[in-house]
Amino acid sequence: MVTLQTFDNYVQAHIKLGYLQEHGITAFLQDEYSATINPALNNAIGGIKLQVTETDAPRAFELLQQLFAQQLAQRICPNCGSKELQLRVTVNPVNVFTKLLSVLSFNPAPATMHYSCPVCNYQFEA
Repeated sequence: MVTLQTFDNYVQAHIKLGYLQEHGITAFLQDEYSATINPALNNAIGGIKLQVTETDAPRAFELLQQLFAQQLAQRICPNCGSKELQLRVTVNPVNVFTKLLSVLSFNPAPATMHYSCPVCNYQFEA
């Protein structure tokens, strides 16, 4: 089995799993139950792993790239109407207490995903 992607959220994992299965790819989620029952174990076990057979891996990877491109193409800038958006991830500023708690619990600092329009420099949440 080949791991294509890892998730810390079972909802996103199931969306991708269903998409691959809908296209005839045999796919599985490894460690789904452990990560869902006890989210504190997520970093220790490496999250929920979307896995496919080695022979299906190239096609599955291509399908996931197409899905991402479709999702990005459906977005338009609410400010200028441009479709040339870029997806960015920004680590949120944290205070000392939150940072300490993050380090002690082995969880990464909170981050947000947002779209950025290169035409008008407008940014909005993904």
